[in-house]
Amino acid sequence: EKALLGALERRKQRSHRARDNADLITQVHTTADIHRAKKESKTGIILGWQNLTGIEDQISFLKLFKDLGVGVMQIAYNTQNLVGCGCYEKNDSGLSEFGHEVIAEMNRVGILCDLSHVGAKTSEDVILASKKPVAYTHCLPAGLKAHPRNKSDEQLKFIADKGGFVGVTMFPPFLRRGPQSTVDDYVEAIEYVIGIAGEEQVGIGTDFTQGYGQEFFDWITHDKGYARKLTDFGEVINPEGLRTIGEFPNLTATMEKRGWKEGRIRKVIGENWVRVLKDVWGRVAAMAKPALDIQVDEATGEWRVDGMPMILVPRHFLVNNHVAMEEAIGVEACATHLHAAGYKSAWQWCEKEAVRHGLSGIDVFHHYMKRLSQRGWAQFTVESADVRKGQARVRVLNSVFVSEYGAAGRKVCTMFLGWLVGSLEYVGHAAGKTWKLEAAEVACGSDGAKDGCIFEVRPQG
Repeated sequence: EKALLGALERRKQRSHRARDNADLITQVHTTADIHRAKKESKTGIILGWQNLTGIEDQISFLKLFKDLGVGVMQIAYNTQNLVGCGCYEKNDSGLSEFGHEVIAEMNRVGILCDLSHVGAKTSEDVILASKKPVAYTHCLPAGLKAHPRNKSDEQLKFIADKGGFVGVTMFPPFLRRGPQSTVDDYVEAIEYVIGIAGEEQVGIGTDFTQGYGQEFFDWITHDKGYARKLTDFGEVINPEGLRTIGEFPNLTATMEKRGWKEGRIRKVIGENWVRVLKDVWGRVAAMAKPALDIQVDEATGEWRVDGMPMILVPRHFLVNNHVAMEEAIGVEACATHLHAAGYKSAWQWCEKEAVRHGLSGIDVFHHYMKRLSQRGWAQFTVESADVRKGQARVRVLNSVFVSEYGAAGRKVCTMFLGWLVGSLEYVGHAAGKTWKLEAAEVACGSDGAKDGCIFEVRPQG
């Protein structure tokens, strides 16, 4: 429980940082988010773990953390845990029986298995057990420098032959010339791995560190950060030519200088990674329709999820699976059916509550907005409403959709539109009005707590 609460607290802090810097960064849940980040000139953030100790012995935590955005998890970090062994253990006993269950669940929910700091036997077991590609997300070849963290030619070939992936790190203590390494040494290491695994199975896996002092590196050389010293990195200085993130254009330039063709450069720089991540994550999206059992009756607009009418789907389920639903049936179709489901639930709720509480007129609309706020969807404030004209203006703060999936200019609260139209149309219907209404999201801030979203309802046409 302590690990879970700690992870949730860190997740909240990251969400706030992402929200406060939404003009620069965006969280990545799917490969579509990677393409969107590139199009919007933002840095896409993929959340990952370097040890499975955080799930303790609770396999169900994997789905929870996947829903929170964790897309990569390393099986062990240097030493042993309940799942398997790290690369610094003298006796690598391999993947535990519990570990086999963990790998199956990671496959099911769409989390990439990372083997970078994992022992050779445990890595082999994971590669054989996984039904989806696994990866050494950041490693170097032992053929250029012998080190417990580096992978042998046999290991590199085995993971590639089984459909896995190798991200090549530039962490200087593991490079051939250590602190004297340059960007050329890094590209040399990439070429070495390509010679074994092939250019389709290799990508950049820098393990880049910037802004950390020697104290940090001394800390990570100890087991759990405080116990026995596992290794001695010595001086840690990034390769010349790649001292900072801002120097990354030097990497492409070095590849070109060494005779790399554009096709290879594009693959290694990013295209290979996107393909592998889509294979691990994207299958979840492609399977979302049967996995979530989304059934849509195009004639009636009825939408059922796992046999449950859409209007009854709980908030956490809808928010956590919002992207999966979009990818399963398409963004436009998802918006259409969310709107229809919202409209139907609003009408039915207002009709029932009006009788239950003896409400009439615009009081029904205000009561419904209050109820939505209480349920935690957002904070709804009615700025103006005129039932005679069929008009309303509502401000929304802290929208669960904006905070989780929104970005500046992206309108994601389509279900809210259905709620507004359905509730106000019911009020009009009860007053003898026959008009049809429409709603528009006239403003949608990327920071739901600050900018908020503004919705307007008016008669169609």
